[in-house]
Amino acid sequence: MEKTTAGTTAKHLAYIDCLRALACMAVIGQHTVLFTKCDAQHGEGFRIGADLANRGWLGVSLFLVLSGFCLFLPMARKNDIPDMKLDIRGFFSRRCWRILPPFYLCLVIYAGLKIGANIHRHSGVMAGFGGAKDIPLHLLMLHNLFSSTVVTINPPFWSLALEFQLYLVFPLLIFMMKRASLPVTLGLALFASAAYQAFVIHKLGHNPSLEHFASRYNALPGRVFEFAAGMAAAYLVARPKQGQARYAVAIIAALFIPVLLMTGDQMNPPLLRDQLCGLFFASIVVACAAIPAKYFNSQGLQLLTTVGACSYSVYLYHQPILQAIGKVAEPIYVHSVPAYAAFSLVRAIVLIAIGKLMYELWEKRWIAKPKPA
Repeated sequence: MEKTTAGTTAKHLAYIDCLRALACMAVIGQHTVLFTKCDAQHGEGFRIGADLANRGWLGVSLFLVLSGFCLFLPMARKNDIPDMKLDIRGFFSRRCWRILPPFYLCLVIYAGLKIGANIHRHSGVMAGFGGAKDIPLHLLMLHNLFSSTVVTINPPFWSLALEFQLYLVFPLLIFMMKRASLPVTLGLALFASAAYQAFVIHKLGHNPSLEHFASRYNALPGRVFEFAAGMAAAYLVARPKQGQARYAVAIIAALFIPVLLMTGDQMNPPLLRDQLCGLFFASIVVACAAIPAKYFNSQGLQLLTTVGACSYSVYLYHQPILQAIGKVAEPIYVHSVPAYAAFSLVRAIVLIAIGKLMYELWEKRWIAKPKPA
């Protein structure tokens, strides 16, 4: 692995893998708490920990920032914005080869298990699905747009459809940057996402259902600013300005408390919550880029970089496994905080091991596979 003084490599960024791992583990932490009883008898410390873990959905926001960053960084390194050229056909081909094969395998496994369980229970083959359109919409990466299909087969799938749809927006954002500028494009993304989410919040009202919230609030252009903020971070990392790391740290410090206060209730978001989160995480990326690579490549962070490398597979498979383990093992840990903590650690290890296995057996081959032009 070739190192540079800015914490980057020619082909690989160790700090990005560390951030991917943190995002993935945050989501797993939230779902661990979600599928576990948290009784008052566990004490104040446990409740505080559970409250922080419930903010694990912020991992999705970080993933969106990292996605925009990783897609735009190679282009920003090669050319300045006015000279950028995107091979749209090649871009979509590479993205499809990268994201769809692992997704489709996971879809086949979990849809097959769901159908098999329905047959075993004699409850109708498509019970629990969103009707006959459910699987076709998943295959087309459109299931996140309908409340009847957004969280049916495997709830985390909604964010993968959003990710895929952001790929369609990526060329448009580049076009806007070339025609106007990066700041203007960011401003338009900010306005479009905030205005759309404000409209949806008004329509949904207080305490909407998960299905309606996920399919409407999180749809485009609601989450486009986080993706665009990642692209802006990539431009700053590729073409650094003097003192930008200090500015990034200042933004992180200024936004930490507001982000913490605004993210306590996932389903009832205040205005500009996701936009501030996008700016916060983009600043973290810029700050991390200024740290020498040797720290991210150290043995102490080796586990994080390993988890980050296979985080896509871990994320794909984790929630149904967590639910299954919780149903079987709940009596073991629910009445004891130490046992609960120990078993949560064991579950995390199991999820990472399964994700790593699926990465080695399936996902990895699509990373290494030559992509058609």
